[in-house]
Amino acid sequence: MIGLYMIIILFVLFMFRVPISFALGISSLFGLVMGGTNIEVMTQHMFSGITATLLAIPLFILAGDIMAQGGMSKKLVNFAQLIVGHLPAGLGLAAILSCMLFSAISGSAIGDAAALGGILIPAMIAKNYSREFSASIIATGSVMGGIIPPSISLILFGVMTNASIGDLFMAGVTPGIVLGILLLVYVYYYGVKHNIRDRAKRATLKEVMTGLKDAFLALLLPIIIIGGFRLGFFTATEAGVVATVYSLIVSLVFDKELKITMIPKMLFNSVKTTSSILFLIATASVFSWILTYNSVPQILSDAITGVFHEKWLVLLVLNIILLIAGTFIETVPALTIFTPLFFPIVTELGMDPVQFGIMIVFNLTIGMITPPVGLCLFTTTAIARTTILKTLKPFLPQLLILLFVLVLVTYWPNFSLLLPSIMK
Repeated sequence: MIGLYMIIILFVLFMFRVPISFALGISSLFGLVMGGTNIEVMTQHMFSGITATLLAIPLFILAGDIMAQGGMSKKLVNFAQLIVGHLPAGLGLAAILSCMLFSAISGSAIGDAAALGGILIPAMIAKNYSREFSASIIATGSVMGGIIPPSISLILFGVMTNASIGDLFMAGVTPGIVLGILLLVYVYYYGVKHNIRDRAKRATLKEVMTGLKDAFLALLLPIIIIGGFRLGFFTATEAGVVATVYSLIVSLVFDKELKITMIPKMLFNSVKTTSSILFLIATASVFSWILTYNSVPQILSDAITGVFHEKWLVLLVLNIILLIAGTFIETVPALTIFTPLFFPIVTELGMDPVQFGIMIVFNLTIGMITPPVGLCLFTTTAIARTTILKTLKPFLPQLLILLFVLVLVTYWPNFSLLLPSIMK
């Protein structure tokens, strides 16, 4: 009953718009008092919940900010336009391709939406794309930032469940690429249907090679990070250090678009973002420990498997819960709340932890583009100067593509697990 009361208090606080980290802390404090546990346990678990591996998160946040401010994202966009700009809806295709490339650098869906939306949405509107389509396609493309390595959400899941972060990174590659290809096909169809042509001539080989030369250092970074990580040259945290130092050197020395005076502000922004995430993780670790201590995950597992006897039905129910939760709760807090609740269920079903990691992260990242929270969609609609309601019509076909990939992730284990097994 203590666990049930804690969950009720948590959602009541959500309705009163109490910040999620504080809501988790207050409900955890209530659980400790009701259970007669020494309150000092709360501080102990808050500190123990923040492990050294989580240092990778602020480092990748800072690296993504440096790349966006240092012009590396612009070079990726220009290179993408040279490759597909001559096709129907070429700028839309370049937007998806840019999202794929930048996802392998930023590790964040909201980072993709903000950095690329600011560049591509005004350009698309200037080429007579509708504001609504421009906002929706960038928001949908940003979902790849949640699953293509180095994903911050996958790092967090790996820390919470002791799953291999390297395997999680590799498992996100295939779903991310397949999602990108399906979105490219959709945008191409949209361009043919609406007769959208941004550029009549195909870029010459010389122009493409020049664009590749400009973007080469940016394209090299994900290869260094993923390759070095898989070959055992560095850990996830050290990969974050490499990404930060590399992006700083490229932006300051080679591209020369980043100014020394810009660095203090970026450091301050990274500290603000990181502190809120780590405080959230700290309070969530206490919350999940109390629930586990009171056997709430096991009770929930018994309840769901007792009603739904088929594995595919249980996974369907979990997906529905996660999709709904993702529309109200941001990815990181939702991940910290639902991972300890659902992990015992999928373990009992025999689901691989890495496959579940991709499933839950992909689920909750879809929530980043669906109202009422939908931070990525809110970001892109604000840039496009339109409304969420007007954006829904062009967004619905893209949502169907996302759900199709989610089905593949959920019910076809090798869709995500084949690449990690090959790499081993």
